[in-house]
Amino acid sequence: MDKRLRETIKRAVRRITWSWEAYKKIKKQAQVDKATFECRSCKCFCYSGKSDKNYLELVEKYKDKDIKRCSIYIDHIDPVEHPEKDWEGWDNYMERLFCSIKNLQPLCKPCHDEKTKKETDMRTEYRKEKKNGSVKTS
Repeated sequence: MDKRLRETIKRAVRRITWSWEAYKKIKKQAQVDKATFECRSCKCFCYSGKSDKNYLELVEKYKDKDIKRCSIYIDHIDPVEHPEKDWEGWDNYMERLFCSIKNLQPLCKPCHDEKTKKETDMRTEYRKEKKNGSVKTS
């Protein structure tokens, strides 16, 4: 299977996980108020609603909390695709994607973006090292 088709299928399967029960459970556990969730990493509150009035009420209600206007992401603690391994096949991908609830965490967009960037940088570095022959494959 060519890489482009594989990436398209992976995106489609990831969208299916949004309605998966484990994702819903983690999101519900992180919920503070309607449209407000707590990030496990930075402990800020993420308000994903559209109402300025509701946002201002939250700021007033939780004065001691950092409240960001951003979405909450349900993130895999251990990445679905290991940053220092090549494609391991569909069975491994699906097993890691539909993991135990213990491997999921709610993250605000900034925390999720930072974690994803680190993992992407690790993958890029691994591929460079592999291409140069400095990675030992088993």
